[in-house]
Formats: sequence, C-alpha cells, structure tokens
Amino acid sequence: MKILIRKISPRVNAKDMAYFLAYFLLFTCDFYDTTTFKGLVDISPLLNLVRAFSAMLIVAKCVFLDRYSFKQLSLAIIIVVTAAISVLSSNTAMLFDYILLAVGCRGIDNKKIVKVYFNLGTLYLLITMFCSLTGIIDNYSTVRTGTETVRYSFGIIYSTDFAAHVFFLILAYHYIRKRKIKPIDILAHLLIVVFLDMYCNARLSEIMILFALVLFYLYDYREEFYQSRFFAIVTHWITLICGIFSIIVTYLYSGSSQLWIVLDELLFSNRLRVGKKVIDMYGFTLFGQYIKMQGNGYKIYDYDTSIGTTYIDSSYLQLIMIYGVVFFAIIMIAYTYCAKKVAMEKDGKLSIVIILIAVSSIMNQYLINIAYNPFVIILGVYLLSNRVFPLRQMGINRKALQ
Repeated sequence: MKILIRKISPRVNAKDMAYFLAYFLLFTCDFYDTTTFKGLVDISPLLNLVRAFSAMLIVAKCVFLDRYSFKQLSLAIIIVVTAAISVLSSNTAMLFDYILLAVGCRGIDNKKIVKVYFNLGTLYLLITMFCSLTGIIDNYSTVRTGTETVRYSFGIIYSTDFAAHVFFLILAYHYIRKRKIKPIDILAHLLIVVFLDMYCNARLSEIMILFALVLFYLYDYREEFYQSRFFAIVTHWITLICGIFSIIVTYLYSGSSQLWIVLDELLFSNRLRVGKKVIDMYGFTLFGQYIKMQGNGYKIYDYDTSIGTTYIDSSYLQLIMIYGVVFFAIIMIAYTYCAKKVAMEKDGKLSIVIILIAVSSIMNQYLINIAYNPFVIILGVYLLSNRVFPLRQMGINRKALQ
C-alpha cells in the first residue's frame, strides 16, 4: 500500500504576509479616524506605535523581499522623500500611510488588495453602524441648510463620509466580482441609494453609485465600448483634467459675482467659496503646510469661530494646499502614467473605477485616503512594475495616448 504525500505550496508568501499585516494595521488606523469612536478615548499614542510597526514591516519587505531596478529605486526614493517633507510640513499622518502602502505594494496582486479592503471595510462599517445605533458611539446628525432634512452619519464623522464609504465599497465589489450584474444587483443598488437619500442625503455619492451601476452594467453587456480608443483616452487623461479644472475653477471663483455664487450653490454646494477662502488665507506652497480645516462634521476639537468653515472637500485642492505643489504634480503624473498602463491592459473595470473616482474627487476628499480608496494604492503596482505593454499588441494607436 502506497501513501501519496503531496507537497502543497503555501498560498500566502512572505511578501503577502508582511504587506497585508501592514495594510490591516494602517487601514484600521485610518478607518478609526473616520469614526466617532475617537470621541470615546484618545488613542493617538497607540496609533503612532502601530504606524511605526507597519513602517518597519513595509521597509523589511522592500529591503529583504523585493528587488528593484535602479530606475524603480530612484523613483521610490523621490516619492518617499517628497512625501516625508509634505508630511512634516502639513502634520498629517494620512499621507504617510498611503505612501507606505503604495511604495510597498510591489509584487502584490491588485485584486487581493481590493478584496482585503472590501472585507475589512464592510466589517468595520457594519460594526460602526451597530455601535452608533445602540448608543455606544455617537450617531452624529446635522440638518441640511435651508431644509428640514436630517442627515445621519451612523458612527462616521459626517453623513457624506458614511455615504462615501458605501460608494467605494460598491466600486470594490464590482472590481472583484466574477459574475455579470443581475436584476438583484440592480435592486440592491437602488435600495442603497434610497437609504442614503433618506438618512444621509448625500447627493454626490448617490449619483456616483447610480453612474457606477450603469457603467458596470454596460461593461458586462456592451464590453466592446470599453475597448475603444476613445475610452482609452478618457481613462488616460481624466484625473489630470479633473485636477486642473478643480483648482482653476476654485481659484477663479469670485464672491462678488452673482453668476459665480449661483453656479457654486447649484453645482458645488458652496465648495468653491470655501476653497477660495482657504486659498486667500494660506496661499500655495511647494511642499505643503498645516491648514486648520474645520467644518460641520463630528468634532473633538475647538471650533474657531473667527475663521469659520475652512474644510476643503475637493481632493485636488487638498493635495495642492496641504501637501504642496510638488507632491500634487507627482500624484497627477503618477495617476496619468498608471492610467495609461491600465488602458493598455484593456482593464475595463479598473478604467471605470479610475474615471468615477477622478470625477467624484472634484467634490470629495478621498483620492489618496486609504480608509476609503484602495485603488490609489494599486498605482504603486503599476508605477513600480516591470511589465511592459507594447501598444501594437494592445491594439491601441500610439497617437491616441499622447
């Protein structure tokens, strides 16, 4: 009688273990910062220790497990050094977490990152909702100006932030799902939008969820459009276009013009007015600055009534104002370069995600926030990848991408 012993190769290697442990810790820290849990007790020293341990894990992975070409290593060093200067200038830890995960994700599978985010994000959001509804933490609420609409945050700092969590989880679901959209999926999306409208009144996220449903439905049943040259061009340039547009339109805003005031109220919910106010107060810097951002959300700080609302909602304006012109330029170049690679790969799902995030980032602040957006981390996979995508093999006209 023979006994056959099969050698089973481990499904999780050392790179994955180091990276995803760091991801779990950093994501937990950043998600915690979006909730009213932080009103219970100050655990900032613990979070700093967790971030330091995560940094050691990522550095160990990069030094002992990864191999870089001189070009890749030089690029990583430039990004890390620039980000470090911006972190020190702005006194903001969120950028530190993002850079660690983006630079450290070399050799990690895209979909694994999004799957881990989806599972953790869904679990954490459900726990936060439960705790807020049972009174363990605050279920912060506000009333929309000029209406009697009450907006609940369900344990998140602000109602729009709760809705944004839902929006990004939906994007992650579509990116990792294997089957086509079915009627039950359409119904689920519509029920989620109705729920958000009734209890959060977060119009931007509601609209973006509906757009996501339409675009991913068309991808499943009309995929040929997403292989077109036009769609490749849009994917390639959309983030840069939205970033430049967002900053220019905010800078040009004038409170003395009735036309600007009406446009701002109708299309931007007064975001241009607040953004212009912050620009006038602080101005632009090369490597970032500390900006006291305060708004109508849940607060554990003293609200300075002398300056009023200074919270910057636009991701692009946050990037350039808080982290500086240099880091803003690096992120825009990186996004554009990686989007070009995505278009070359003809990854229709990721192209849709890039487009939706780029457009929504004109009015929300989640472009490089890993508590919401796992896709920004994937930039590191493309940026530090050895893969080459010949245009002829991909069937894309070189002129269309230039």
